[in-house]
Amino acid sequence: MLKSLAKSMLNRISALAGPQRWPLSQPRLWILMYHRVLPRAEALAQREEPGMYVTPETFDLHMRTLGEWMTPVSLSDWVRRRADNQSLPRRAVAITFDDGWRDNYTHAWPVLEKYSVPATIFAVSGMIGTARMFWPNRLMQLLAAREDKRQWPAGLEWLAEIAPMKPEQLTTPETLSELVQACKQFPDIELYKRLEAAPATTAAASAAQTMLNWEQIEQMQASGLVEIGSHTENHCRLLESLAPEKAEHEILASKRMLEERLGKSVQSFCYPNGDVSAHAAQLVTAHYRLAVTTQRGINGPNQDPYRLKRIGLHEDIANTRTAFAARLSGWR
Repeated sequence: MLKSLAKSMLNRISALAGPQRWPLSQPRLWILMYHRVLPRAEALAQREEPGMYVTPETFDLHMRTLGEWMTPVSLSDWVRRRADNQSLPRRAVAITFDDGWRDNYTHAWPVLEKYSVPATIFAVSGMIGTARMFWPNRLMQLLAAREDKRQWPAGLEWLAEIAPMKPEQLTTPETLSELVQACKQFPDIELYKRLEAAPATTAAASAAQTMLNWEQIEQMQASGLVEIGSHTENHCRLLESLAPEKAEHEILASKRMLEERLGKSVQSFCYPNGDVSAHAAQLVTAHYRLAVTTQRGINGPNQDPYRLKRIGLHEDIANTRTAFAARLSGWR
């Protein structure tokens, strides 16, 4: 109870006294990072990591509140205007979505249209219009299909060596998220291979198409509110251990595919998981105008356009007006 009270007090202080309330002498840019917008009752939300989604109601609250406090802007337009020494809002805010989930179209876009808020969707080009799954979702699907919850799924016995819990303890989204974090010690390519090698049960064999298709992307782009950026071709983390030729393919093939299909220059990039090697950073700088990280913070007028900070939003930390305001402070 005391812990909950302390958290509530800190949220209230951050909401009332954070940088979003300060009289600013120079322009600042808040970049908000979302992934999915899902009704809580949906099965997809029940199997998703807690840090991966907000509900449509919470997203509506966020967009409505931003209109009262800040000036929503297009991310690429803000960067361009700053480079050209044009005037900028003192409190600008840009909305971003990572990965390219179908629910960005079904649940987020109607809210963006409702409040006329521009947004950038960083799409994984190789997954657009497919039934492919990110490895964390595939892992959760295989775990959910287990008949014996005391055992690891067949072919995934190696999880026992790295898991911070026993298989029967994987009962909540939070514990599943801990397991996903533990798996990140392996490269993405290896994780995909390990999960593909696991025999799929009938319950885990089907893969619904949860990613955006090209028609949905084209429709959102045509509205003038949504811009598409690159999030690599296969969502490979751009680690130092990733082969240079693989990093180059992930960064450049995605840009080519998006530009060919959408008929528009793609100048924005998002580092998967926030990871970036020196080689990858050079490639992104050479071929894009801006890149966003997962580093939390608010961007000042001199922020490196290839290291833009963001503030992550998800349901369990920002589902009230006060909690949302506290998150905007960058302190919580």
